[in-house]
Amino acid sequence: SAQKVLLWGMADEFNGKYTIREAELVQATHVGKVLPVYAGKIGRVSAAKVAEGVMAARAFTEQAAMSLVSRIGLRDVQFTKYAGMTANKMIHDLHWPATKEDGVAASLAASKSSVLGLVQSAVDHRSRIPVQASSILINGSVVSKLVSELPFSLTNDQTKAIQHIVQGLREPFPLLDLISADVGVGKSIVFMIPAAVTAITGVPVGIMAPTMLLAEQLYLEMKGYFPELDIHLVKAGGKIQGAISIGTTALLGAAKRSNVKFGLVIVDEQHKFGAEQRAELVSGHTNLIESTATPIPRSIALVQYGGYRLIQMTECPVKKSIHTRVVVEENYKKAMDFVATIIKDGGQLAVVYPSVESSGDVNGKSVKDAALRWEARFPGRVGVIHGKLSDAEKAQAIQNMKDKKFDVLVASTLIEVGITLPSLMAIMAIDADYFGLAQLHQLRGRVARKGGKGYCFLLPSKDAESESIDRLKILEECSNGYELAERDMKQRGFGNLDSDADNQ
Repeated sequence: SAQKVLLWGMADEFNGKYTIREAELVQATHVGKVLPVYAGKIGRVSAAKVAEGVMAARAFTEQAAMSLVSRIGLRDVQFTKYAGMTANKMIHDLHWPATKEDGVAASLAASKSSVLGLVQSAVDHRSRIPVQASSILINGSVVSKLVSELPFSLTNDQTKAIQHIVQGLREPFPLLDLISADVGVGKSIVFMIPAAVTAITGVPVGIMAPTMLLAEQLYLEMKGYFPELDIHLVKAGGKIQGAISIGTTALLGAAKRSNVKFGLVIVDEQHKFGAEQRAELVSGHTNLIESTATPIPRSIALVQYGGYRLIQMTECPVKKSIHTRVVVEENYKKAMDFVATIIKDGGQLAVVYPSVESSGDVNGKSVKDAALRWEARFPGRVGVIHGKLSDAEKAQAIQNMKDKKFDVLVASTLIEVGITLPSLMAIMAIDADYFGLAQLHQLRGRVARKGGKGYCFLLPSKDAESESIDRLKILEECSNGYELAERDMKQRGFGNLDSDADNQ
């Protein structure tokens, strides 16, 4: 017999018939109710699991409310006056609103409390108290020796930034520095030199990167620059062993297991981490350096009001120019022919897709589906990399590109930050309107890392709205990361100021 079911998903049309993509079954207990939508975290936890966890934690709403008010540093009556409702009601209505209006009101109250928390965080950071244990007695001649032994010359910006950081490490105040420099300007060496001289003094150093690929790259670079230093790559379940420990969030557990308190913590691509993750590595005496090519509103607020020192760098170590073009459907063939010429001339191409696996649509626009098509076009010359591969497989794919065994790398956004491929001269972003401008700016920063002329092609999805196309065209006009972030912020708003947000 026929069964009536209720589904929700994305309406679509295929061969003249209406379809529903990514459909989900609506539970009978949810019919007629207002429910929040949880985003989840790609590659970490599904939205369904988040929803399940929230429901399981419903009994702890009151304790969560008390904790929230306490962390902001207010009394209950002060929070209620500022947010317009009690913290208990706000948390309840965020997750289980009786009406849409209740949910909207709770969301507004949450935004207000986030701003209040940000202001309090800024005040806390500004109140600098001398901590003698944070002072690191760095010898200037050691710094000069390390710099002189590098296989390249530093730019003026890099030299000034290193001097600025080293001087700050000598002071009896825990360092709070934000290195903000555009893609390709050379941030890594600016924190590597202070890390090296700090380790030489006997103070343990921790460097946290957003992906294992980037952590391994930093590890290999530092081992190459400073072969005499005890540098250790920390993996999941590992312990702190070297004078300098490099890893992903695996550092958090390793530091606890080893009972190590770092004297200097460096967070590379800080916008990829939540504030609490960064704070877990920091003790009362720890000096903190954060690095980013895409400053977030919270970072800028802490620089302006919270005691962070901003170290800006704009001077690029190599001369290069990257040409960006939004490629509409009728020009796809021209773009494909152009990248084929680049490959023929010895350059390499990266093609980035928004998803690893097909979600059931007919376009097959995923890394796994597309890899087969690119392999048919360039037999035996195509590599694949995405987050579902093992660390060894990812590292091998990057190494094969560096060794020029492959000409084309079909990838997910895993290659977005930090990865250096010397011969990569072109990048294509498929369904580019699915990406953020900062993300696309980071992706095109992978091109022409060693100088010269590079190309970035942005291919919007077939059903991209004109507004999305206009947003992508900002990248054609703007190559400066600061200006791009400003224009993106004006168009999309300031984003989440919550101190516990992912900051992405």
